[in-house]
Amino acid sequence: MVFYRHGTGLSIWIPGYERIITLPRGVCEMPTELFFYGSSMLWYSHQRAGGTPAGVVKAVFTPYDFRHINPFPQENNDLNVFGIITDTKGGLWLAARDRNYLIRIGGKGKTERINILGEKEQKELWHPRAFLPDSNGLWVGYYWEKLIHYDLSTGLIEEYNPGKTVNTMCYDSEGRILIADHGVIRFDRATGKSERLYSGGDTLNYFTFHLQDSILWVGCSHSYLMKFNLVSRKPEFIKLTGGITNIEDICVSEDGFLWLATLGSGVCRLDPVTGDRSFYTTATGLTNNTTYCVMPDSRGNIWVSTNSGISVINPASGLIRSFGENDGLMIHEFNSDASWMTDDGKVSAWRGGRSRGV
Repeated sequence: MVFYRHGTGLSIWIPGYERIITLPRGVCEMPTELFFYGSSMLWYSHQRAGGTPAGVVKAVFTPYDFRHINPFPQENNDLNVFGIITDTKGGLWLAARDRNYLIRIGGKGKTERINILGEKEQKELWHPRAFLPDSNGLWVGYYWEKLIHYDLSTGLIEEYNPGKTVNTMCYDSEGRILIADHGVIRFDRATGKSERLYSGGDTLNYFTFHLQDSILWVGCSHSYLMKFNLVSRKPEFIKLTGGITNIEDICVSEDGFLWLATLGSGVCRLDPVTGDRSFYTTATGLTNNTTYCVMPDSRGNIWVSTNSGISVINPASGLIRSFGENDGLMIHEFNSDASWMTDDGKVSAWRGGRSRGV
């Protein structure tokens, strides 16, 4: 069933869906012909004000389900999530900039406040910035200096101070922790000591890591991607664009391409061998050029969180499917480091954003 209202756009009801889907006026101004192809595809022609033809559009309806969680809601205080991870017991952890504690949601929905900070501690550490799981707990990096390990079995917390900041972290091939501050640090829990592998000074900021064999890909400020060889400890810098943007996230697709989320230039697909690159932006269907996280799913699609919802890129076809409020997505603006794919590799993922949690 389809009906059109001039003020809101084209509304569609499909049996089996729990809501009415609305195509706003910007997408469908004045429909002239409609044709359903099955229950998940609608073709329509439309025209603009004054009767100018606007062409033919194919609309594909995908019944993805978005579930929203906002634990410990506070009046007039948004839940600004900057880190998400699951532990080995099925608990979901959230790091929120506006909370003085870590949030854990157990497998049965029980919520806990972990490592509650006093006012002085919160000012000194600021907020939790990065998560890293291990076999019996997880590591939590706070923005200023502090790295802690939380033991799931005992609840005990170990504290370390490996560097100036903890922007992001990952494991190396031997299980040691690589940390980004104003360069690259390697921390060994067995000795409790950290070693500086690279010092970048204050010229660039380092936002995200992706380890590929002995190469550490580092997303930096000022449109730079650093290719850091952990064996030789030599960096190579790749300038993505002529502008100034941050590289917020990195993932690798099955065909070996690097996918980079940038803060203003959309998503870049980079061939690490040839250096060839292509960009996906609002001009090609992305919801916003300010992107935060990129994740591949089991079908080879690349999921992108942005400043205006979520987009899904199909690399084979180049088509982009976007999700917003009309698809049941209540979060509009997302954050860096706030994504996590479930172990089964399905298109279900936890993504954190501003105001409405995850």
